[in-house]
Amino acid sequence: MIKRQPARNYQQGCQILSYFPSVVVVRNVMIMPRADPEFFSPERLEIVSYLKNSGLGVPLETLVSVVSCRTAKRDIARPYLSVNHIVNRCLPVWNAARSYTPVTKGQLVKNATLLFSGINPGITRVCFVPESQTPIECSSEFICMKVREDISPWYMIASLLSDFSRRQLKHLGRSSSGSRQRLLFEDLKQVYVPLIPKHQRERISKLMLRAYDLWLAAESIEEEYYSLLEEVFRTKYQSTSASFKVFVPFHEIDLQRLDVDFYNPKYLSKMVIEPKSLVHLRQLAPHGILSGKTPHRRYQSGRIKVNVISVASLTGHGLNLSEVRKMYAPYSFVSRFELKRGNILLVKDAHYKKYVGKKVDIYLGHPSPAIASSELMVLRVNPTKVSPFYLLAFLRSKTGYSKLQRGVTGITSHLYPNYVASIKVPLHTPPILKKISNLVETLETHRLESQLALQQAIDQIDLTLASLKLR
Repeated sequence: MIKRQPARNYQQGCQILSYFPSVVVVRNVMIMPRADPEFFSPERLEIVSYLKNSGLGVPLETLVSVVSCRTAKRDIARPYLSVNHIVNRCLPVWNAARSYTPVTKGQLVKNATLLFSGINPGITRVCFVPESQTPIECSSEFICMKVREDISPWYMIASLLSDFSRRQLKHLGRSSSGSRQRLLFEDLKQVYVPLIPKHQRERISKLMLRAYDLWLAAESIEEEYYSLLEEVFRTKYQSTSASFKVFVPFHEIDLQRLDVDFYNPKYLSKMVIEPKSLVHLRQLAPHGILSGKTPHRRYQSGRIKVNVISVASLTGHGLNLSEVRKMYAPYSFVSRFELKRGNILLVKDAHYKKYVGKKVDIYLGHPSPAIASSELMVLRVNPTKVSPFYLLAFLRSKTGYSKLQRGVTGITSHLYPNYVASIKVPLHTPPILKKISNLVETLETHRLESQLALQQAIDQIDLTLASLKLR
């Protein structure tokens, strides 16, 4: 059934006849910039028309200018920022960028440059390289831009991440494949970004700067955190080639795991620093080690809206709140599967073995109520037995990842709760336990506060435009 809408004439020379399916009448002159149907999406055209006619938006090209960056030479070691180093849409993981070894040459980026990811416009990624940052390299997938002097680059990031901008950007990709779409600066010229009053822009810029400062504080703690993990959980790693021989006594064979890789010596390395004790994970999480549960479609008419945390929400650097979906479920379902503060989440199903257990994060009570999707495993740790932040640190370490990888089974790679419950967790002396727990708790708290400030800034733009639209 075609959903009819009143025909509306826009200054662009387009006439929307229907939204579902998309039917737009376009003059011949409008075919010049782009001729693909997505470019003339009714959703994009309506947003552009509203921002243009109301005076609340301006073309992006009037606020920024593209910068030509030369190819970087490999004579000096510099941080290399790839698209995957941008988490939560706009926060760069500088520690990972410093240790990353690229395959291809990147662009040499000067300070005070805005980087916009041109790949997969459905997921907007943008970040700012401040003047205090050392010169870096970035992937060629980034579009480098300079922001006009009277506009704060922090406001530009919030403006590009606003709902009004993202609903335009997702229709501007070039390519037939959804996962391989590209954006050029010529396409960005078609975007109208919100430009609200100056005093409100300043408030949003302060929120964005606070979010970035909190993120940098977490990054500085992370350096100490990783060095401590390397020291405490380091193992006597035994490297093996693709083919190896190993003798396993019969009494040590698990009759449920007769695959050879389960007995690979690299999974059985001993720790350099002997822990005070080794405790099965089931003893530390008596409240349950269980698989997540995605609400069924029949629950869509339920009585409560819940936040569903999925694989996309996990980053290994704190939960990505922008990737949390909202669904409906009955009270009985929510009360059974609702996440509690301190619950640990990890990926248990993936197409490739290496991704299982690679991302581990902790739920700190936001957003609420929340449940985990079916691809995740939930560890409900008893804080009286061990701090969930200490267990999080262990599972994120190379040793913890190796333990999780050993239990992966199946052609499409699965990790089951029964195996995770049998993992032996090293418990060190109380001073070490406390030091690691406090460090990780401070780190995760900074990351959450950074995201909340970021989300507040973006929501402020959308709420301001919505209130002005109602006048």
